[in-house]
Amino acid sequence: MAGDLGYYNHDGRLFLVGRIKSTMFRLGKHINPSDIEQCLYGHPSVAEAAVLPLKRHDTDDDPAAIIVPKHGVVADGTLAEEIRTFVAGNYSILNTQILWTFVYKK
Repeated sequence: MAGDLGYYNHDGRLFLVGRIKSTMFRLGKHINPSDIEQCLYGHPSVAEAAVLPLKRHDTDDDPAAIIVPKHGVVADGTLAEEIRTFVAGNYSILNTQILWTFVYKK
């Protein structure tokens, strides 16, 4: 089942939950962008988020996050650092290697 993403539960049943081809490759590990997005949604200042891989010269991908802040939240360097720290706490493999872009809804 090359290319499939899944897991076995405690009863030994296999659950297919996605495709590896939609994952990013970072420092020898596959990272699912939707997992990072779910983490971002856990931050109190994030209204919407999307994460996609940016290809580098080597085999690694750089994750890029597009974030819509909640109404009234100012997207500045302080917020970017807060979110970076928040995500790195859950995904240490990313540490500082994530690119941020904040966008606002009209």
